[in-house]
Amino acid sequence: MKIREHYIDVAKGIAMILVIIGHITILPTWLYAWINSFHMPLFFFLSGMVYNPNKYDKFRDFFKAKFKGLIVPYFFLCLIIWVVARIFCNPDGFFKILTLQQFIGIFVSFRRSNFYASLWFFLALFFSEILMYHIVKIIDKKIIKEKIKSWLLSFIGIALSIIGFIVLHYIKNGFFWSLDLVPLTTCFVMFGYIAKLNKEGFKKIVKLPASLIYIVISVAFT
Repeated sequence: MKIREHYIDVAKGIAMILVIIGHITILPTWLYAWINSFHMPLFFFLSGMVYNPNKYDKFRDFFKAKFKGLIVPYFFLCLIIWVVARIFCNPDGFFKILTLQQFIGIFVSFRRSNFYASLWFFLALFFSEILMYHIVKIIDKKIIKEKIKSWLLSFIGIALSIIGFIVLHYIKNGFFWSLDLVPLTTCFVMFGYIAKLNKEGFKKIVKLPASLIYIVISVAFT
């Protein structure tokens, strides 16, 4: 019987609360900057900790599951947000401001343009997990020792982070389906997956005294 890791559930709860707090406009600037410095990386990191490509026999099954779990909710929630936002923005002229450009943006999600939907992280996680699937499968076939797997995944994760920063530097206006964010988000998913492979060591790192030190350091350098 698989034992549920409760600290992951706690971390998810904290992340969700921080996402809500991070959208409160009356926050002090330093608190807003601190929350936004890690709450989305935490989301992708935790996604990596529950990532399990081995439960699917074929890539087709994996793809279908992720499409249903991420892409379908993305479209559904975007449409709800779009309609609700239009109603509250201008109830009297509801149909006048349902612009084609905004509607197309849900399907294109071209960041930093009018063709953009705010739930970009659904798309980024979908493509990150697709990329992760192939990376993990290739490494699992070639390498047996878990320690070597972790080191190799860490190296790939660092490489992806560098590629991600370069992509974001040169693609100033974003990219469709938020693909410009995928290298960087995959890095966080990958390190979450590495933490999963090394559970005992990770548990020591996240103990309360150490966690308080990390929080103080992150606030100091925000």
